[in-house]
Amino acid sequence: MGRSPRVLISLRKESKQVARQQEAPFHHSEDLSEDEARHLFGVLRRSPGDRIELLDLSEQLVLSSTIESIDGNTINLLSEVVGMGSENLPKLQILLGVPKFTASEILIEKCSELGVFEIIFFPASRSQAPGKIDWDKKLPRLERIARESAKQSESLTVPRLSTENSLKSAALRATGKRFVLTPDRAEFSAITRPTPLSTALSPIKSGPLPTSAPLQSELQGDAQDADFSIVVGPEGGL
Repeated sequence: MGRSPRVLISLRKESKQVARQQEAPFHHSEDLSEDEARHLFGVLRRSPGDRIELLDLSEQLVLSSTIESIDGNTINLLSEVVGMGSENLPKLQILLGVPKFTASEILIEKCSELGVFEIIFFPASRSQAPGKIDWDKKLPRLERIARESAKQSESLTVPRLSTENSLKSAALRATGKRFVLTPDRAEFSAITRPTPLSTALSPIKSGPLPTSAPLQSELQGDAQDADFSIVVGPEGGL
């Protein structure tokens, strides 16, 4: 028998409290969004007695649930917690020079699968007509891709998506240890917190990197106690 379908949900306040405090299965009722209800009942044809998995990304909780009854978009369930994220894990933030739209979709999908915490788009010198992008339409589509990718990959994190009008303004939001992806070498250079990220880009991009360690080695050294920001440009570099 295949894996139970996953349903994105925002658990009711009382359900969140019980889920984090109780190890035994518990009864509760939840409200599904229109999209999730349509997919679960109309496409997957789930009914009372079937098992599903509930994924609350805001609380980083995964519940294994049995549907007991259905009332419109409200379902009554018997659930137990089978997964719980940690608030103490380091957060990975990406400052992304606006790439081609198709590349944006692929990047969002992969970042969601990897558990990236936040992605901030900014217009880079090699971005193609970034001023013509209608972010009011584009961001909701990318957010849907992020949610679906997280659900399919069993990630407990959906990236927060936002935009800035320049690298300088995006850099002001950088957190933790900072890295810049250069176009000529597949390595990153750590930038110490006192150095403004915007002024540090030029020498790092044009000169030799001050470290020869790959990004993986750099991240592993601080993985227990540091957040990370990575700057990367579109096709061709910053």
